[in-house]
Amino acid sequence: MKHCALLEPYEFFATVDTHIRQLVFSEHRSTAHDVFGFLQRETEVGNKFEHASLLIEQTMKFIPNVLDPNLSDSRLLLGVSSLFKDVIALEVQDPIIIRCTLSIVACIAESVRDPESLLKCVQKIVGVVTFTYPDETEFKQRNVILRDETRQIRMKAASALVKLAVSLPDTLIPLLDNFVQMIQSFIQRDQILQFERVKLIEFLLALMFVVLSSKPSDD
Repeated sequence: MKHCALLEPYEFFATVDTHIRQLVFSEHRSTAHDVFGFLQRETEVGNKFEHASLLIEQTMKFIPNVLDPNLSDSRLLLGVSSLFKDVIALEVQDPIIIRCTLSIVACIAESVRDPESLLKCVQKIVGVVTFTYPDETEFKQRNVILRDETRQIRMKAASALVKLAVSLPDTLIPLLDNFVQMIQSFIQRDQILQFERVKLIEFLLALMFVVLSSKPSDD
């Protein structure tokens, strides 16, 4: 896989891109869905989404840096950017698809420098931090215990935010006020668990640390 990605990076990415688009943007057989109409994890389709998540992560790891000014094939950057923007624009409530799209945007975001796209990306991920199944809405007020699947998705999203703050602080800092407002809203509406709250604060602190460390010393 690594050899193919290095030898023909655009062709390799294009193949992965086609596979992911066919999976993520297609309708799937009703027999693969649960009572909520969501795809079931322990099915052939569910396994395909899990494999797709690993595939895109490995692909972005092995292909050349798309932001390299010496990159010989500009199609690679265009292809990566197109997949990123299309996945961000996708509105979906299915947890299986959400997990996959989280993997896609989280691993591609490091190759994006467009503030508008990154803001949409972070907004999408932050939104997943408050994901619930239809019967888990207002779970705190109703004393409902969240499913393990719900907790895993929310944890994955919160951890992805911290990773982005560490890897792209300079790009995200101009958007800091937007992030603070979003996170304050979740806390005020009591929509997050303690772990998620800690991760979201960690995300903000990672950005604030860069801001403070960049200020000139008073000495």
